[in-house]
Amino acid sequence: MSTFIGSLNLGIIQDWYTKNRDPEQLDILLNKFKREEYCLDEKSGLFVKPHFNNRVARKLGYTIINLVFLRPSDYHVHNQMTEAIKVLNGRGKLITGSENKEEEFLREGSQVYIEKGLPHAFCPCRSSFLEIEVACTEIYDKNQEVTLISFNRFEPWKIEFEK
Repeated sequence: MSTFIGSLNLGIIQDWYTKNRDPEQLDILLNKFKREEYCLDEKSGLFVKPHFNNRVARKLGYTIINLVFLRPSDYHVHNQMTEAIKVLNGRGKLITGSENKEEEFLREGSQVYIEKGLPHAFCPCRSSFLEIEVACTEIYDKNQEVTLISFNRFEPWKIEFEK
């Protein structure tokens, strides 16, 4: 088992990575992002790097955070905050909407605005990752994120896309 997969807390996430990603590639990415001062969130399997600590963010009233997706995010919604996204590295899709889902291809330099209440998910290319910077209009609180579809049931991952 790779060092990366072994460091994750939840079996469902370990299983997903084992079935869908190359263990050697995961360990290379683990080392790369740790060197860049990202923390691996063992519960989500995502790399996280906040710009400000919680005390400073609370005084400012907003959050700026970098995230790295090696797997699709949950299809989710933030009812209390709006997000501005900039892609720093990698390729992927942003899927938005409720009934009629829209897909937007993302690559380095792409910028998108996600209004509060808009369901969305991020999906990296199967052969890549998606590194984004997120500016939130509120203090980011994972507990206020409403999951609509779990990442392991998320269909767009199954489709390879190239642009």
